[in-house]
Amino acid sequence: MVNQICIPKQTDYMEVFKSDDERFGGSDVVNASTFATERTPFHNQHYSLEMNVPLLEVAVLEEKIVERGEEDES
Repeated sequence: MVNQICIPKQTDYMEVFKSDDERFGGSDVVNASTFATERTPFHNQHYSLEMNVPLLEVAVLEEKIVERGEEDES
């Protein structure tokens, strides 16, 4: 199930924990390694992102730290 999640600022996020992991008996739904926020207001926040979140799953996201040289060179 794809859900929209409100985010307070525009940055990339990584999934650092999900209770749906196969190690915990879940279905191991795989998400992208990095989630980019979009300027789509949602629940009184200026930004949001979309991710697969199975029913009853808990997911923990953290801001992705961009290392030197990883910046977009466009």
